[in-house]
Amino acid sequence: MAGYGVLVTFLALCILTGMSASLQCRNFCQKTDLFQQYANATVVTFCQLWEDEDAVIDPAIELGMEMLRKEFPDRFQFEWVKIDLPGGCTDETFLMTSPSAVELQLQKSFLGCSVFMGPACTGAIEQIRGLLSYWNVPVLTTEAGGITADQKAASKLLTRLGFTQAAVQVFVAKILETFQWTNIVVVYDSDASSVAFAKSFEQMLRDMGADFGSRMLPLPSTYVMKADYKSVLLRARGTSRVIIIAALSNVTRQIMLTASDLNMTRGDYVYLTTGLFYVAGQSGSLSSNATTDNTSAEGQLDSFHKDSYNDDDDAKRAYQSLFVVQLKMPDNPEYTVYMNRVKDLSARKYHHSYSTDKVSHSVMGFFDACRLYGIVLNETIRDGGDPSDGLALTRRMWGRVFHGVGTEIVISTQGDRIFDFYLLNFDAAASKFVPVLEYTAATRRLSTIRPIVWADNKGPPPNTPPCGYDGRSGPCQERGFSILSPRGKLKCRL
Repeated sequence: MAGYGVLVTFLALCILTGMSASLQCRNFCQKTDLFQQYANATVVTFCQLWEDEDAVIDPAIELGMEMLRKEFPDRFQFEWVKIDLPGGCTDETFLMTSPSAVELQLQKSFLGCSVFMGPACTGAIEQIRGLLSYWNVPVLTTEAGGITADQKAASKLLTRLGFTQAAVQVFVAKILETFQWTNIVVVYDSDASSVAFAKSFEQMLRDMGADFGSRMLPLPSTYVMKADYKSVLLRARGTSRVIIIAALSNVTRQIMLTASDLNMTRGDYVYLTTGLFYVAGQSGSLSSNATTDNTSAEGQLDSFHKDSYNDDDDAKRAYQSLFVVQLKMPDNPEYTVYMNRVKDLSARKYHHSYSTDKVSHSVMGFFDACRLYGIVLNETIRDGGDPSDGLALTRRMWGRVFHGVGTEIVISTQGDRIFDFYLLNFDAAASKFVPVLEYTAATRRLSTIRPIVWADNKGPPPNTPPCGYDGRSGPCQERGFSILSPRGKLKCRL
């Protein structure tokens, strides 16, 4: 009888939400048929809400559902419903998020969603946070990395298995601390990921007591050629020798080429960027492998080699001053086998083929999301808990370690996966980025993989140049000579 009571409630909600009579009847009949089918079963419904058309997560979730069906008794019925949102994290995406979540909860699923998989966009997660809280349904995602600490603290049902802005910032801060760099400039582009990183990084530095407002330099809001970045770099070099670039790789390339034109890539400056941002059609990573969270950590420059450019030699020289932050992903047979299964299923059933031999973590991580949900669901049932209590299930997910695909996965007490990172340095002879430092997040330990090759073999730039940022202070001023000799060569290191 309880089940039929739910059906009556559902029909009332249909009327209140303005469904047509025919649609109400059709949904009521479908629910009645499903009730008969699942009368003696425990139904677990995965509701997929996803908007990243370049990260086709369906194969990973399908393999995850296959695993759960094998591991749970037959009385458990695992169902899977989904809605695709408009991509790009645009206003259209956010406008459709809440109605789509309601449709999944009230129409497409039997007795409602047990867990949401996705969405990806930070703004989309924020759109449905209140609904999820009202329904008490957990949500797992491999993205939404731009959520702030305050937003995450308010999201009691959100577990993130992807990288977060905070984790990247902690790693970058560790690098700055290691080389004693405190005078920093951040240049950032107008895409959502870059802005989110820049703003949250600024807040982190403010929390540490740094006066940083004058060193946050926005880039032009549209894609422009390298000459337009000159004024930004000229401003940056007036206060710092360490420049953090928050931008997609096509923009980063142009910044580095502009820096080369300004003689700012000869060992006196250092640049840090991330290989984690990716936007389709915009060369969203610094290397061909980085777009897919490479497992080898070594990135070729294929994504930078464009027929319209004749400046690859200039770029390679400029990259010797550039360091890249990148996720450290598993590199073992277990991970490779699973990745190949995802690629095969993606091509065969979902008509999506990968242009490289790697698969994005945004996709791969959803198998681990299914596994994590299965673990806490099993524990809840074993302990006599309520499997429909999303908050209780989420609490079990946080602050734990479990075996994922090819690695042990650590979920923090705040509900975020803790990743390890590499710092990549450009190997000019091999024309690729290679890992030089490795960061273990659990211990916050930075270890050396291979020696860093600094541009022009000058070593790390000092936090403050001996002759000041204008080349006319300190020893240069005391000795009473100009920054330039009669032949135009530098007397002091800038």
